[in-house]
Amino acid sequence: MNETEFQDLLERHRRSLEAFCFSTRRNEGDAEDLLQDIWARAWDARFTFRGESSFHTWLYVVAKSVYITNYHRKKHLSVIFPERLPELEDAIDDDYETINDLRAAVGQLNDRDKDLISLYLDERSYKEIALEINTTEKNVATRFMRVKEKLRKLLNRRQ
Repeated sequence: MNETEFQDLLERHRRSLEAFCFSTRRNEGDAEDLLQDIWARAWDARFTFRGESSFHTWLYVVAKSVYITNYHRKKHLSVIFPERLPELEDAIDDDYETINDLRAAVGQLNDRDKDLISLYLDERSYKEIALEINTTEKNVATRFMRVKEKLRKLLNRRQ
C-alpha cells in the first residue's frame, strides 16, 4: 500500500478516530492531540497491517495502544467522557442539560463500558463490536443492556 492509499484509509476512518478520542479525553484540544498521536503511530506502524483483519480493527488496536501507552497510564490525566458529542447534540437539539447529565453519567462508567459506548456511537454492529473486543455478539448485547441499565440508574439519581 502506498502513501496516498494509506492516507485515504486514515481519512475514511477519521470520524471513528475522532469519536474514540473524544470519548477518552477531557476537551477538544486533548482529543486532537490524541488523534495526532494515533495518526503518527499508525503511519509508523503501517507496514504491520497485513490485511488479516479489517483496517478499522487494526486502526482501533493502534488507537487503544497509543491511548494506553501515552494517556491512560499517566496518573495526572484523568479519563472522562468527552465534553462534545456532535451526533448526540444534533439528536437532542440544544437540550444541554440532558447532554451534560448524560456526559456525567457516562463519565462514571468503567473504561470497558466507555469503550463499548464509543463503539456503539461509532454505529458499529454488535457483530463488529464482538470481533473488535474478542467476544460473542450475545456477550456484547448483554453487556450493552447492562451498560444502558447503569446509565438509566445514574440518570434517574440526577433528576
